[in-house]
Amino acid sequence: MEFLKKNGVCFGCLCTGHISKECRKRLSCKTCGSRHPSLLHIHSKENGDPEKGRSNSDRAVDSALVEVQTGGLTGAGEQDCKLAIVPVKVKSSKGQRSVETYAFLDPGSSASFCTMGLMDKLGLSGRRTRILLRTMGQEKVVDSCIASDLEVAGLDSDWYCEMPKIFTQHQMPVNRGNIHDSKIWKDGHI
Repeated sequence: MEFLKKNGVCFGCLCTGHISKECRKRLSCKTCGSRHPSLLHIHSKENGDPEKGRSNSDRAVDSALVEVQTGGLTGAGEQDCKLAIVPVKVKSSKGQRSVETYAFLDPGSSASFCTMGLMDKLGLSGRRTRILLRTMGQEKVVDSCIASDLEVAGLDSDWYCEMPKIFTQHQMPVNRGNIHDSKIWKDGHI
């Protein structure tokens, strides 16, 4: 919660540029029906009403009890919502050439993806395949390639982590407006 406050993120829609008191795009919680994003819903460890008899300072967020709902993360398609997108270096384990790019850390995804453009920049090709994409209740079979032997590292690190099987897509469902302000990275808040 402190991170959201410190970085000017609205508690009503998870977008920047306004505060929840002025929010016109307030989301509804899928768990309790209240007017807050499902991502911010806090489950109580106790039986009964979790808010009764508890001061604001006693309502600490237990990360194991916060329900992540990817449908509420982007403010229903608003492009100014900030997502977990981090700068990284990517390379093939069979080569030294690395490419600086961004990684979208999506807790709702059961597979890892990269763009065809990244594969082209690395001079790699993958084995062609077709995959079933399930998103927000929709299913679609799409062409893809399986990329293997990819490694990723932080921009300031020389330690590369081997990635599991990666599927390719032409583009990712994010844009530059979803990336946190670089000042946040420089100040070490993330």
